[in-house]
Amino acid sequence: MIYFITYWTANLFLRMALKFKVFGQRNIPKQGAFLFASNHVSNLDPVIMGSVCTRKTAFFAKEELFQKKFLGWWLKGCWAFPVRRGRGDRAALKQAIDLLRNGRPLVFFPQGTRVRTGEEENVFPGAGFLVAKTGVPVVPVYISGSDKAMAPGTKKIKRAEVNVYIGEPVSFPEGRSYEEISQGIMDAIYKLSPQ
Repeated sequence: MIYFITYWTANLFLRMALKFKVFGQRNIPKQGAFLFASNHVSNLDPVIMGSVCTRKTAFFAKEELFQKKFLGWWLKGCWAFPVRRGRGDRAALKQAIDLLRNGRPLVFFPQGTRVRTGEEENVFPGAGFLVAKTGVPVVPVYISGSDKAMAPGTKKIKRAEVNVYIGEPVSFPEGRSYEEISQGIMDAIYKLSPQ
């Protein structure tokens, strides 16, 4: 119930507060697990990713957010689970693998944290690890304009143009390193950029 209330509220909010358009939602698989992977330039991006996915999807969220009782309860209701940033969190990765193996889509930002436009080379192996361990396809997503709607360091939202481009699922052959897969995911994401 919490998930779907949040989903519809987020959709209504984004369409009222922003000039918001989504392209390629037909590319989202109707069943089975996949990694829903995107670039990450704004704190709005997790909200955007949850609102554009037509399937109930799980999320990583930094563990500090779960220390606040109500926020932690709400995040768990939205299928978010805590991850310790800055070092490998085996418990979070294990939970992510379990979710994917049980058919649940998972939102993931391969760059690990927000990255300013022009710093796209910052990619971590976590996404590659999950794909290699589970064999799930990746649905690449490129978000354009969210950093203008909510700039880094601010909590204010401006009525900016935000476009979301969802690509076709991509699979990676066995034998590639985690780093190679992660880089391949980011390449697929940036190919969706209209610029």
